[in-house]
Amino acid sequence: MLAAVDTSFDEAGLFEHLEMLGHTVEAHGKRFGDVTDLQLARLPKELDDLAPRAVGQRMKDQTKLLLLHFSPMTTLSIINHMVEYKTARPRRKGLGGRRVSPAACLASSCVFQRETRSSRTGGEAIAMKRASTTLIELTEAVYDLEMEDGAWIPNLLQVGLPILDHGLGVVAIAYTRDPSAPDFTVHQKFSLLGPSDLLARLDRVLGEWPREVYRELLRPGIVSSLSDAAADHPECLQAYRKHIDGCRDVFGMTAVDPNGLGILLIAFLPEVIRLKGRERELWRMLGAHGAAGHRLRRAMVTAERTTGLPRDAEAVIDPTRLRLTDAAGLAQHKEAAKALREAAVRIDRARGKTRKTDPGAALEMWKSLTEGRWSLVDWFDNDNRRFVLALPNAPQVTDPRGLSERESLVATYAMHGDSAKLIGYRLGISKTAVSSALTRTMRKLGVKTQAQLIERFHAFER
Repeated sequence: MLAAVDTSFDEAGLFEHLEMLGHTVEAHGKRFGDVTDLQLARLPKELDDLAPRAVGQRMKDQTKLLLLHFSPMTTLSIINHMVEYKTARPRRKGLGGRRVSPAACLASSCVFQRETRSSRTGGEAIAMKRASTTLIELTEAVYDLEMEDGAWIPNLLQVGLPILDHGLGVVAIAYTRDPSAPDFTVHQKFSLLGPSDLLARLDRVLGEWPREVYRELLRPGIVSSLSDAAADHPECLQAYRKHIDGCRDVFGMTAVDPNGLGILLIAFLPEVIRLKGRERELWRMLGAHGAAGHRLRRAMVTAERTTGLPRDAEAVIDPTRLRLTDAAGLAQHKEAAKALREAAVRIDRARGKTRKTDPGAALEMWKSLTEGRWSLVDWFDNDNRRFVLALPNAPQVTDPRGLSERESLVATYAMHGDSAKLIGYRLGISKTAVSSALTRTMRKLGVKTQAQLIERFHAFER
């Protein structure tokens, strides 16, 4: 297994790193000379145009080395990164005071996009187990309320590149899919990497799709490859392969509320993939945070000021003393205050060393809500002291059936196919609390099984 890469090196250091990869390969009995000129010739013609204007023969030698680890299309993407890095400016200063440059993205790609035999035959999709700190960095970016609205989604793409980009570009679509309406509305589209006309190509792809298939793939809880999700509509994948050069499959994840407002993240893939159980689970957790962050940003614009606390929070938590310095509304209750303190501790643990030693466990610690009501975000006072704000951010559901807010939320997420574990993660409550809410809901609605409950909710929706 290759070691983690230091993302602070310059172009010369980049070549040194590639040479280090060569020594690693050699140590495992694979010689540099195993890559022949015939294999090099398999690269798309664009590589011949790139190499001479970069570093000539040296670039071609490094390309041979890259082919030991990557497919031809991914190799081409890496070469593109190396050429672009010559004139690239540093990206916006991100969380933690670091600047993310194309070289940093490339370094991450060298670690996270390494392909295996299984991936080339429909194996692992996106190596979440190698995701390192990106899982928590992306979650932090979701709750960055200092980010301007127009830059928020592009920043999510930038921060998520190490686990999203496979050399062909990534796209985010903000949309509304009203559960009770037959259509949907696209509000914004953003792209990163890939060809300059990537969004125009995507429009051509989706223009060839049946509208009802497009709508179905925008429903809550989607985490899948297109080869799996639209297996009954092979023409959808063929449209991508026709218009997106090198694309063999597409990864998609929806981060959307029950009311249909949300975001679709798309990554174009050079190979057909199958998501494994743990990968799918981690992506769904990220989707839960994405939906919560998107909802929170909308609420910050429309909510009336009522509590007088920063950002109209219902609690201000001092993370160093583990106590609430101010509270309002429901946060004044003893049990709520205890839950908020415990959640703040878990989030700080997730953002500490656990983010490096066990990224998946860190993401599990950081629930997308606390007690089904609050999102916890950082806030700094005038003396630059850090506090944690508990902001009301419960999903909005309309319930004419006499259910409590929690019962309605749990039943709605169950209707969308979420497991009890994922519902608990979304709302920040235990699996036992989820099961109890489902039992009460079934009793109130006069049904005996969860399947009957879901069918009853679908009938109400229609």
